Formats: sequence, C-alpha cells, structure tokens
Amino acid sequence: MNRIQGMTCGGELSFTLEPSDIIAVQEQPLMLHCQVEGIPPITTQWRRNGALIVEDQNYVMFANGSLLIGHFQKTKSDGSSDEGDYECIAQNFFGLVLSRKARVQAATMADFHVQPRSVRAELGGVGRFQCQIHGLPEPVISWERDGRPVDTSDDRYTLLPTGVLQITGVRPEDSGMYCCVAHNSAGVKHSAGAQLTVSGSQSSVYKEPMILVGPENLTLTVHQTAILECVATGYPRPIVSWSRLDGRPIGVEGIQVLGTGNLMISDVRVQHSGVYVCAANKPGTRVRRTAQGRLVVQAPAEFVQPPQSIARPVGTTAIFTCLAQGEPVPQITWLKNGQILEPDGHVKLRNNNSTLTIYGVTQDDEAIYQCIAENSAGSTQASARLTVLWADGLPGVPTGVRAEVLSPTSIQVSWNEPTQNTQDIIGYVLHIRKTADPVEMEYQEAVSKMTLQQVIGDLEPSTSYSFYVKAYTSRGASKASETAVESTLGEVPAPPALFTKVINSTVVQATWEPSTKMGQQEGFSLYYRKVPVPIFTGPLTFPRNVTQYNITQLDPSFVYEIKILAFNQHGEGNATLRFVSLKEAVEKSVLNTPCDCVKDEQNKSSTTGIIIGIHIGVTCIIFCVLFLMFSYRGRLMMCKTVQATRQAGRNPAAGVVLESSSSSQGAVALNGPHRFSSDGNGGTHTAKSCTDSNEMERLFSGPSHFSHPPDTTHTVQMMPLALWTSSIHLLTLPPSERYDDYEWTTWFNVDHPGGKGDYEKLNAIRFYYRARVCEVPRALEARTTEWIPARSTGERVHADPTVGFWCVNDEQPVGRNCSNYAVRFLCPKGCDLQCVMGKVNDECNGCMCLDHTVLGSVRSAGGLPAPGAAILRAGSSPKLLTVTDHNGHFQVPGICPDGNTTLMIKLKNHAPHQVAVPPSTERTSVVHLKLERAKKLYVLKNPENKARREGQTAAFCCKIDGTPEPNQYEWFHNDTLLDRSQYQYDETLVLRNLTLDHTGEYYCRASNENGAIKSKPATLTVIGQTAPSCNPKPDSHPIRLPHDCFQNKTNSFYYDVGKCPTSTCTGKLDNGIRCKDSVSYCCGISNMEKKEITCQGYQLPIMVVTQCGCKTCVDTKAIVRGRAIAADTGEPMRFGHVYMDGTRVSRTGYKGTFSIQVPTNTERLVLTFVDNMQKFVNTTKVLPFNPKGGAVFHEIKLLRKKPAVIISSRETNKLDLGEAKGQDPIAEIEIPPNAFYKENGEVFMGNVKASVTFLDPRDVSTAAAAQSDLNFIGDEGDTLPLRTYGMFSVDFRDEEGGEPLNAGEVKVRLDAAQVKMPEHLKTMKLWSLNPDTGLWEEEGQFHAEKKQRGKREERTFLIGNMEIRERRLFNLDVPENRRCYVKVRAFRSERYMPSEQTEGVVMTLINMEPTPGFSTNPRAWGRFDSVITGPNGACLPAFCDEQKPDAYSAYVMANLGGEELEAVASSPKLNPNIIGVPQPYLNKLNYRRTDHDDPRIKKTAFSINVAKPRSNTAEEANGPVYPFDKLKECEEAPFSAAHFRFSRVEGDRYDYNTVPFNEDDPMSWTEDYLSWWPKPMEYRACYIKVKLNSAHELNIRSRNMGGTHPKTVGQLYGIRDTRSIRDMDQSTVSAVCLEFKCSGMLYDQDRVDRTLVKVMPQGSCKRDSVNSMLQEYLVNHLPLAVNNDTNEFTMLAPLDPLGHNYGIYTVTDQDPRTAKEIALGRCFDGTSDGTSRVMKSNAGVALTFTCGDKEVTRQSMFQQMQNSLGQATAGSARPGRGNRRQRGGSTAPRNSKRRSTRNSYTRAQTIG
Repeated sequence: MNRIQGMTCGGELSFTLEPSDIIAVQEQPLMLHCQVEGIPPITTQWRRNGALIVEDQNYVMFANGSLLIGHFQKTKSDGSSDEGDYECIAQNFFGLVLSRKARVQAATMADFHVQPRSVRAELGGVGRFQCQIHGLPEPVISWERDGRPVDTSDDRYTLLPTGVLQITGVRPEDSGMYCCVAHNSAGVKHSAGAQLTVSGSQSSVYKEPMILVGPENLTLTVHQTAILECVATGYPRPIVSWSRLDGRPIGVEGIQVLGTGNLMISDVRVQHSGVYVCAANKPGTRVRRTAQGRLVVQAPAEFVQPPQSIARPVGTTAIFTCLAQGEPVPQITWLKNGQILEPDGHVKLRNNNSTLTIYGVTQDDEAIYQCIAENSAGSTQASARLTVLWADGLPGVPTGVRAEVLSPTSIQVSWNEPTQNTQDIIGYVLHIRKTADPVEMEYQEAVSKMTLQQVIGDLEPSTSYSFYVKAYTSRGASKASETAVESTLGEVPAPPALFTKVINSTVVQATWEPSTKMGQQEGFSLYYRKVPVPIFTGPLTFPRNVTQYNITQLDPSFVYEIKILAFNQHGEGNATLRFVSLKEAVEKSVLNTPCDCVKDEQNKSSTTGIIIGIHIGVTCIIFCVLFLMFSYRGRLMMCKTVQATRQAGRNPAAGVVLESSSSSQGAVALNGPHRFSSDGNGGTHTAKSCTDSNEMERLFSGPSHFSHPPDTTHTVQMMPLALWTSSIHLLTLPPSERYDDYEWTTWFNVDHPGGKGDYEKLNAIRFYYRARVCEVPRALEARTTEWIPARSTGERVHADPTVGFWCVNDEQPVGRNCSNYAVRFLCPKGCDLQCVMGKVNDECNGCMCLDHTVLGSVRSAGGLPAPGAAILRAGSSPKLLTVTDHNGHFQVPGICPDGNTTLMIKLKNHAPHQVAVPPSTERTSVVHLKLERAKKLYVLKNPENKARREGQTAAFCCKIDGTPEPNQYEWFHNDTLLDRSQYQYDETLVLRNLTLDHTGEYYCRASNENGAIKSKPATLTVIGQTAPSCNPKPDSHPIRLPHDCFQNKTNSFYYDVGKCPTSTCTGKLDNGIRCKDSVSYCCGISNMEKKEITCQGYQLPIMVVTQCGCKTCVDTKAIVRGRAIAADTGEPMRFGHVYMDGTRVSRTGYKGTFSIQVPTNTERLVLTFVDNMQKFVNTTKVLPFNPKGGAVFHEIKLLRKKPAVIISSRETNKLDLGEAKGQDPIAEIEIPPNAFYKENGEVFMGNVKASVTFLDPRDVSTAAAAQSDLNFIGDEGDTLPLRTYGMFSVDFRDEEGGEPLNAGEVKVRLDAAQVKMPEHLKTMKLWSLNPDTGLWEEEGQFHAEKKQRGKREERTFLIGNMEIRERRLFNLDVPENRRCYVKVRAFRSERYMPSEQTEGVVMTLINMEPTPGFSTNPRAWGRFDSVITGPNGACLPAFCDEQKPDAYSAYVMANLGGEELEAVASSPKLNPNIIGVPQPYLNKLNYRRTDHDDPRIKKTAFSINVAKPRSNTAEEANGPVYPFDKLKECEEAPFSAAHFRFSRVEGDRYDYNTVPFNEDDPMSWTEDYLSWWPKPMEYRACYIKVKLNSAHELNIRSRNMGGTHPKTVGQLYGIRDTRSIRDMDQSTVSAVCLEFKCSGMLYDQDRVDRTLVKVMPQGSCKRDSVNSMLQEYLVNHLPLAVNNDTNEFTMLAPLDPLGHNYGIYTVTDQDPRTAKEIALGRCFDGTSDGTSRVMKSNAGVALTFTCGDKEVTRQSMFQQMQNSLGQATAGSARPGRGNRRQRGGSTAPRNSKRRSTRNSYTRAQTIG
C-alpha cells in the first residue's frame, strides 16, 4: 500500500492533515480526515475515483473538512462500492488544491494458498512448517499443536512473521498435529493440520551440510522488518553465517539472528538493499553450502526542496523548483488549481519535471500550483501560490520593433518609444531567441533609455532570430512588444589549406584540407597558371568529398601558381595560393654533368642572390626578374658544390652546420623547394642540392652561433646526417643580409599526438596565430614538450618550413607513437606580413583598416560595467589600443574585420579575455564581453618524495591551476634556482644520472602576470649502488609488559621489540619516468624473531624485529570524520551537504555527523558545509588529515546566520559589523543607492532582504567558527598567514522572489580605535575567501579618513571599497610576518614515553590579541590553526615577538576523536621535567594550564607567551619555540629537545599484542599469523560485557589465543586488562566492556580461526551465569570450549556479529580507533545501535560474576604498573599517580561513572 506524506509550503491554502490509507470493516462507520489552513472563506469537497461525492444519509461532510461514511459496504445492492481512492478538494479565493489519494479497502481474509505439510524429523534434527494466506490487513500468524498454542518461549521454537515455524533440536515430545491460525479484523481461519513425526535416535554419522530452506527475494519499504530465512542440517551441525554478495559488511545496527540462522533486519533502510548469502559451514573445515536471496528496500518520495510561493509582475518569468528523493526515483507531476498542468508555449517543465517555468506571466497564470512526487513506495505533495502583480503607471508597449541584418553574425534591432507613461522609464530590455529554440532558451540584453536601437552580435550565420522589447520603470515592466523576426546572412567558407607535391617534371599533385571554421563548403574550385601569365586555367570544380587532384602536362621551365577556394550557396571564399617550381626534376640529371666552374666564374663580374621559395604578395615584376635569372644561377650553385667538395680540406672555416646553434635544440630546416624526411637512424630521403660556398661565407661570416668546429665539412651532403631529423633547405641572400637580420618566433604547439600522429602544420598555426609567423619562414626548429630535440627522439619525422612539421604514428617502430612536438620558425626581422584586408601597420604586427571601427562594452565578473579595462591587440607583444570609459564602453578605429585580428581585454583581478573581430564588410563591428574573475594560482599537485640509487633517474612534477595559466616554472634545489638551460624543465623536472650531490629538497615556483606560488618541497634521497636502501638495524622501541612481567635484567616493565622507520626506499623501479612511482616502497620489517619472556608463573611470547628492509608500502586510506554543530548552542547541522571542489561528497546525519574518505593525492582538504535549512552560514574549512592513513576527528563549529532585515535598494544603507556586547562595532558596511544588481547585470530597484553575519574576534569563543585557515599566497608564491579583525558573511536577496543579488561600490568603514597595534593600520586589507582553495584573496585596500563624532570627539576610520559578487565571505585582515612554530607532542599516558606518542591528534593553537603595550580585550583572538600530530609530534604556527616576549600569547588544545587531552599541570608549582621545557625559558614563556588559578576549570589547554627564541641564547635554541625559517628543525627535533605535552586521561586499560602494532600508524602493520588485526584497512573490534557483583571495582583480563587455525592454535595473540566501572545506583555492582580478538580470517585470507578467549576476573570470583542466547550460540557452533573452572569463562569467539542480545559487540571500520569507539559506545549503552559514555550495568550483559566481599589485599595489576613507574628505565611519571584512582581510600567508590569511549586506545606496548 502506498504511503503518502503531506507538506505545507504555501501559506494561502494548504493541508495540515490529509486523508490516509484505511482498511475498513464491513458495516462499520469510517472517518476520513481532511484539515486545511488558509485565507477564508474555504470550501471543501470530496471525490471518489475522480467523481464528486454528494452528501446523503451514508456520506456526511463536516465543517472541518472530514468525511464520515456511516456504514461501509464493499458491495451495495446497486452494485456500487464504498471502496476506492478518495481525495479532498479545498478551494478559496486564491485557487484550488487537491490532497493525496487515500485508498480505502475492505478488510478481507482469503483461504490458505499454502497449507502446512507433514514432516518426519530425526531426533535432534530440524522440523519446519509453513503456511501462507492473503488478507487485509496482513493476517497475524500463530501455531497450535494438538489444538493448543505452541509455546514460543521455548528457545527451540522460532516463529517467523512470514508464517514459518522452525523447531530445532527436535525431541519426542514435539510430535503432534500442527495447525496454522491466521486472524485479522475480518476474522479467524485455521489451516489444515500437519503431523510432526520424530523418528530414531540422534545420529552421529557424518552428513554433508545442506540448506533446507534459503532466503527468498523480498521487496520492502523503509522502516519495515526483513526476515531472511536459512535452515541448514548436517552432522555435525553446520555453522550458519551471513554475508553480502557485494562484499560490503552487513553491519550490526538492527541486525539480529533468530533461531539457528535466520537473519532479521529491523528498520530496514535503502542501504540494506542487496543480495544476501546464507552459508552453512561444516565446523573446522572449508566445506560449505550457500543460498542467496535479494532484498530490495524502497523509500517513499519525500521533498528535498518543496516549491515556495512567489509574486511576479506581469510579463516576467516565474520559476518553481520541486526536488524530491526516494527509491525508486520519484516521478513529479504538477497541478494547477487541482488540474494536471500540461506544458505549452510559455509554460515549460524541465529537469525531469523538477522545475516549472512560466514565461511572460499573465493574470491567467495566477493560481495555486501543486507538486506531487510519487513512486511505488509512497507519495507526497506540496503547494505554492503564484501571485501576479500589476502596478499602476507602468509604461506602454514599445512599438515599431524592426530588425535589420548587418552581417552573418549581427542584427540591429530598433523600436519606437511607448505612447504612454514614458517619463519614468529607466531602460529597455531586448529579448532575443533563435526562432527554432524553445522559449526557455531566450536571453536578454539591457539597453539604456537614451537609445532606441541595439546591435546584437555573436549570432550564428544563416539563422532566424526573433526579437521583442519591454520598457522598464522602477515599478515594473511593460507588456511585451510585437515580435520582429530576421535571419542573419550566410557565410562563405574559410580558405582551405593547400599542399603541393612534385610528382615528376610535368605533374604536380595538389592536396587540400577543408577548414572547419566559418561556413560549410559545398565544393572546391582549383585554378593554376604560369608565372607571370595573368590568365588562370580553370576553374576545375570538385565536390566536397574530393580533396586531391593531379595537374598534368605542365612545362618544367616555368613556375606555376596554384590556388584553391571553397564555395557554398553564399558564394566563394578566399583563395589559398601556392607557387610550385618543376626545376627539381630537371636538377636531378644536371647534377651528374661536368662543368667548367672556374671559367664560368671568370666570365661573370658579379652575382645576385637566388631565392628559392615563395613570397606571397610580391609583384609580378619581381617574379619575372627572378625567373629570368633562375637558370643561370641554378647551374652556378651546382658547380660551386662540386668545387667546395674538392676544397673541403683547404678552407675549414667556411663550413656551415646549423645544428650547433645554441638556440637550435631540434630539427632545423631552411626555406627551399624541397621536403626532407628522416628515419631517425641516419637515413635520409631528399633530392641533392648545391650551394655557392662563397655566398654561404658571406651569409654567415663573423661571430655566429651557427658556426661549427673547424673540422666540419663544407657541404650539406658531407654533414653527419644521423644528427638531422628534418630536411635542410639553404637559401642564399643578397650580400647586405646577415643572420642578424633574422629572429626566431615563439614556440607553437597546436596539435597533440592523438589519432594519426602530431601535425604542427603552418596553415593551422597561422589560423590561431595569424600575426606571429612570417609569410615565408626561412627555417624551422622542433623539440618535444619534454624539451628533447627532435634529432634525439629516434622517431621518423618530416619538415618543410613552408608547410610545417609532422610525425606519423604508422611510420614509427612497432609499439611506439609520436611524441608531442613544438615548433618555431626563423623569420626575417623586416616586415613580411601580408594583409587580406587593409594595409600593414607600422609595427608589422597586424593589419590596419582606416575606414573600420570596433565598438564594444565590457562587464566585470559580477555583471557591472568595467571601467578602466585595457583593450590590447593580441600577439607576441600585445599593444595597448585604448581603455574602457566609466560605462565600460570602448571604441577602437583602424581594426580590420578580417577574422584574423584578436583583441585582448585585461582588467585587474580578472582573467584576460581574447575575442576575434569577426569578418565583416560593414564600417562598424560591435562586441560585448563579460570577464571572469581571475583564478589565483593554486597547487593541485605537489612533487612527491623519491628515493633512488646513483645513476638512476627521478622526475618531480607540480601541477598548478589558475587563469591565466602559469607562463613560467622555476625549480629549486635546497633553495637554489636550477639552471633551466641545463635541466630543460617546465612543470616537470627530470634528473638523470643521479649522484649523491642531487640529494636534498626540491620545489617548484610557478608564476603568471598576477603572481606566483610555490609547491611544497619534496625530498630526494640518493644512495650508492651497493648501499642498503633501508638501515637493516631496527630502531629501539620499548613496549610495556603486563603487570606480572617485571624484568629484573632491565629493572623495568619495558622490553625493546624494535621497529622500522616508515621512510621511503628505492625498491625495484621500472624504467619509466613518472611523476608518481607506479609502486611505492617503504622501509619495513623483513624479519622477526619470537622470544619468550618469563613472567610470574608463565612464559609470555613476543615477536621482536631483527631486521628491516625495503618493502611495498601498505595501502592506507585517510578518513576525516566529525560533527558539524552550532558554535553558540551545539545544535547539530542536520542533513546538511558537504562539498569539495564544487561537488557534494557527503551529508551530515541527524546528529550532525559526517565521514569522508580523502581522495588519493589530495594535498589540501578543503570542505564547505552548506545548511539546507539556512540556519547557519555556509562554512569553508581546511581540515588537516593523516596522509599515512587512519581517521581524524574534527568538530566543525558553525556560525548561526543573522536574521535578515529589509532595506531599500534606492536608499543609502548602513549595516554594523560587531557582536561584542557593550562595545562599539568594529566596522560598518555602507551601500549607496542603486548599488544592487542582478546576476545578469540588471539594476535592481526593489526591497532587499539583507543578512550580514559577523564573526567578532573580540570574543574568543568564536575562534573555532573561523572560516578556512587564514592563509594567503604572497607575491613570491609563499603561503603566508593573516591576522583577522573580523569576518563577515553577506546574503542579499530579492525580497519577493528570493533571487540572489550582487552589490557594487560597497564601502567598508573600519573603526581605527579597534585596531590595537598601530602598525596594522597601514597594512589592513579587505579579503574574500576562495571556497575551492580555502585561501583568502585580496579584494581592496584601506585608506584613512577622519570623521567628527559629537562636538569634540574626532574619530579615525579606515575606508575600503569592494564589490559583492559571487563570493559572499569577507575578512578584515593584516598580513603578519612575525611568525614562529611551537613544538607539541601527545602521549597515551602521563608517563610521557617516546614510544607512547600518539598520532592523529588534532592540535589547535589560538593566537590571542597582543596585551602588553596595547589597549586590549583579554578575550580577543587573531588567528586559529590546527595541525595533526605525526610520529614526532606537531609544529603549530603562531605569531611571536623577539623584542617583547609577552607581546603575543596563545592557547593550545588537543583533541582525539572528540576527546580532549589533558595538558601538564602548572600548579602548585612548575615541573620543567614533566612539562618538557627547561628553565629559565619556561618562565619566559609563562606556561599556564587553564586550571592554574581556578581548579574547577577543565585541564584541557594551556597558555604561553610566544616569545621568539633569541639566536644568541643557547637555552632557547632547542625548542619548544622555533623561528619560522626553522620548520624542518622543528619537525625533525629529537625527543630530548624541548616541547610541550598533552596526555590522554589514563583509563584503567592495558593492551598487549604479541606482534606489535601502532594503531595510529596503519603502515606499521605486519604480515603475521599472530597479528591482532589480520587485515589492514578493515579493522574489526569485538567486546564482551561482564557484570560483577562486588563491593569493589575489579580488574578483568582477556587472554586471546589461536583456537582452530593450524598455524596459530594454542599461540597467544594478545592480552587485554580492563578495570570495571561502579554502577552509580547500585554500590555493589560494577561492569566492564572487555576487548577480545575477533574470530575470522587471518592475514592470508585462507581460512578462519575461532579465537580461544579466556575471561579471568581478579581475586576470588565465581561465574554466576552466561547469557542464554550466547550459550546456545556457542553450543550450536561447535567446537565448544571447556569451561570447568568457575572462576573464569572460556569460549571460542563467535564468527558472527551477534549484538547486544548476546552481550557481544562487534564493529568493523577502516580505522581501528573508530571501530573501538563505536563498539565501546554500544557496549556501555547495552544496545546494538546506540551509544553512551555512561556504563549501564544491567543492559546487554554476556557474563555475570560474583566476587568475594573481602577486598583483595594484594595490589591490582594497575597499582603494580603505576607504583613501579619509578623503577622504569625510560621516561618518568607524575609523582603520586599510583594513588590517583583511590580518591581518598581504597574502598571509596569513584565519584563518576562517565568514561570516554576512547579510553580503550591506551596501548603502551603496541607501537609498531
């Protein structure tokens, strides 16, 4: 039956109570409720199955809306029925709403469709009966045996709600006739009887496990109960276990096992959906049988965001949003006044009907709109009202709207002024839409009231557009004008790219590539002609699919001009030209002909240069001259080649080898008529050419980086061709030209090596960078993006400076593709630019059209006009053309609309924007631009630590994001800049042939025009070829032994087990050069040795590390957990959203809890918490996490959003910033009139709901609610701190529609009297928070201004200006450079042992307001920082001062999973040895714990003066305060160095593991069968609850040994000692939650081990009872442990997560601390899904012991451990610690039974 829920959203008319589904009884009265609230008068009606109900004797409608059915009848005499779907209809003046449908059905009971069957069962076997019957309501099933009800209190009888009766351990007395009884409101029915016959005796013959009945497929609704049946037989009795097919844990919340194996999930949820597998295992073997069933859990529809009532003026757009969730996904239906709403021309439904949009609202649209969300599990409805506003005095309709096409991309729209009410018009809005697009695709442009026309640009060619206009006043908009329709002009195709290839002396092959830009082509026209003959042959016309043609019958003595153009229905496009000489084919034969070169030389008195190549735009006269001279000079050049070859040894200085150029790192080619290819192995494919050696000498004479050593050959043919990967085309120049007349272009990379290869074609480069390459390049150079010269890649490539550079994948060796290449060209310094339109400008960087003007407007990121924006001509050297005026408009004359001119727009704090001036034949072009906020540089990926051996290669990478992108990367080694020319780096630094000198830190610095940023440093460790990668000798690591294991040899309770540091090592690396190594290697344990320790009466096994080695790192997962609560009251943020990088990654629960797995490679975890209920300010936090893995807990304090006030946008508004009671505000915000505007830039003229929430640092309690981590990026790229004077969050919205509003020219006025440090007045700035990076970015500066206050008082204010755009969180901060680090460590106990340091503790430091010398509020704070402790503590950043030690003070706190750690006491006197800081520095720091003056205050924090250490004072040079540039020294400080300390409040627990493991460091896990945790990243914690009847609190031990696994049976896993907790209400009762090792798979995941657990209370105790369900489980899951000793309890630990009914508590989690915390909380509470920090002694108990009344005279194990601390060789403890637990006497009860659930983590001995 579907379930429906109502929700009230509209105040004018809505349901407060809706009818619900009912099952009615025949002939009984029935009431259907319906209650409505709204504005009267309200009328209600009912309808059944869609038809209205008329009141009569049987149907009575009450005044409150309810309906009474006097006598319900399923079938009436006339054949009708009272059954059906009933709806309540409510209507008032505003509209009509319809309730949900309530289904009314008659109670019925059918016959049994499944009858029970007789069963024959063996003695001790299983008997099962089943019956099924349909009915309404669902019949309740019970069973009778021989006419009497079955006694279900007998644990052997299990009655399932599905109608199944199971009898286990069948006995003779169970025989009889069984009958199923079903009853509901329709009656009672009995099934047929079925006989149970018990035969024989209990068999001991082995039988394979068999599942008699497996789970069935179930489909349920949330909150119902699921029963998955599983009945198994066999001998010995099989162990029944459950699992999910997808491998996910079943969990323990609401999970129970009924009978011998039935799984019951109460209160099912969607996450319980899945396939469940029942397994029957033969005990002690891997023999098993399985059955499975699918559980589908549906969730009824519920609203995430219901629609809200709105009011809209006529002609505007109304939007209703209705978001619902459920399983399956709900379908959404909209009603208008109770009728289904069908979308039409102006009513649209989008986003799966979740958004209802009404365009051009009219009076007919005023109604109540209902959103109905429905799925198969239920439905819900919500309503909202649309009120249509119509104000008097609105302007008339604009008339005469007309559109005139200007170009393929622009249309001018003009109109006439309205005929009425024109005096108040403030502007017009032009509505634009493609005629073929739906209405919602419409967009608008605002137009000043001073003009009645607008040019619309950026339109699509050959496209029809519609336009209409509205006039606006401050009261609203006019009705829409008539619509004008116009189409843009068509666009001719762009010029295709043309390539030519000489086939032979009479044939040239022309190949072209169509352009994808501009219009589509229909075909191509090819022309060719002899030069200088003016007449072309052609056109030769080809269809669009033909791209190649061979031109034949050509004359080899001529140069030919070939041109190609594309055409379409709009005409012909521009042509592409190419000149081709057929001389090449003739020269091949001439090369073999002898000649008298000396004679020819003597007959000629002078020579001129020969140009082989193409100069587009050169006049025909020049071509004729060149052609007449071509034959003679060609022959002379060939002769010179022969002569130069003969004289190679006589003139070595004349050699020409271009490869040695210092600027030439790749392939080089000089312009000429030939192409060249290389296979990368020295083979070449080219026609031979000749060069005049004397002319080459003149060309490159004198100093030149083109010169080579003297032994270089003179000719191209004799050069070492293996060095070249491209063709070499040489060009002789006139004597006046030298290499100094040429220059290289910038590097180009327009293609990437995907598809067929890498193509850096000249035509493509010119398309994107028209003005950057000369028309005829003389040479080209190529390199890869890794800065590798093309000659060194070994790849076959092709090059021609007139065509470009290309590499084909198919030509490369097998398995290899082309690299990614960049190219540059050698061009003459003279102007070689050719203009398609206009003429070349004086700078030779663009074309100039004096009769054309570009008009434009620029808007800032917020939509406001952008005055002062720079308009530049884009290019290699951008040129400033103009700046925008105060309206953001600009005008640039002389720009050619040829499609090749690009303008660049720059504005402070905005990303540069480029726009191409579109092709046009008009005299004016118009562009409209909106800029985006500049994205500050941000490190996405830092370089990673590497370990290498000498001679290997290492690569470091840093990934930087920002707009514009970084234009320069710099790499530093130990703070020294690396030479770029040597390392050829960009964002990647590759170090080859490593030596020991390469060891050190590396970081990158990226920069662009807006600033720079530095990455975090990465450490490179280089070791010798034969040196060990890890130190094989383990480090010392003493662990605490049990109380009865005192070691006389060391005179202590400690034993050194050794440990291996988890540092990076070399391992086995592949040959690839990667930013991140494919496999990570860490130093770890390579060998362990088992030793035996002699204790009192027994031998204790222990595993000792004997050797370390390089191992594969343990995979870990970092997790952040926490709770989001209000900073003022602790109210949780319920069901809020958590975002990371703009994506929702989690939700908070009912108690505000959240859990997030940190994505791999995350460098900085920035989370934003968003409250759906809008109670709290959106809060961005930078949360520290442990990159080594494990969970870290954070408590997120949220600032409550301040209630909104209504202000007028047309007036000046001032809002105070200050929340400290009794004090003046710190600042105020002043918003001038008409400063609000919508996100589209339209000025907003209505009322504004303004909410400004201020975080006042004058109250220290607000520190935890501070946003982000108060850092910014400095000019040099360093991350620097800020000191805050307050943060404020703003929320401006339209009062009526709720639309967010921006504000421009907002003034912030800061009271200078509130700035306690005068030097801060000069550096105060306004900042805004970037929610993606969590960094603060500068918004504006402050300047001083004096203001008279009263007659005599004059106040000084700091004035700052800002805009409120997309960012809504701001800060009043000053950069602070007086910085230090404070060293703090956390410990497991007050022994403060080095081996007991705790990782994962969140250390927090709050910088307080400076006090001496400044007027101050002692509760004010300035900065808030948090750091996670590692294996060597934590270094907390803090402000400090060297001149005045007490200028800065700070509070330091520590938190572990919500538990506050305790600081070292400072009273009655300081103990430097315990605090960890020696004198006299300790006195200078003025250490004070929070309870120093008042012992009633918590002991969880301390305060210090952050006195910067003096460099010339020895006692201050060793911590705990370090200068800011000594961070590394702080992080690597030895334990003996000074540091502050925290410790956990020591609980009465002791843990011992045979195989040591540090739960704070998952990477310390060791593969061993005796490991307590058998699998990393899946930690299963198990606890048993024990009750003690005793007048004293006693200690209990669990001894955990291998039970059934052949590798571990009889061997010790570990020991757990825990002390009981007194019941506050019963002085003679205490209880304890005792940890034991869970049963399950061991590390090899091969087979399970049932842990043998022995529970042993201290003293004289006797076992009273064992939980009956636990006892039955142990009996039914053999083998059974022997329990002959009543002083203790022994069991083979269960494999299943049993729950509180058994007194066993099991939790699995990715973090061991979290698993223990949850399990302990449930154990304390005695439930399977709750949590408590108060021990409930009588709930969920497994074992009960009664202990003697006489107090135990011998010391407890904990007293022995505490009193023996003075004998320990390592560390020291606080004096008197051993008596702390007694509190005034050994028999005195403890004054509180509250416990931290985290006390279980005191694991002194388990550091790995």
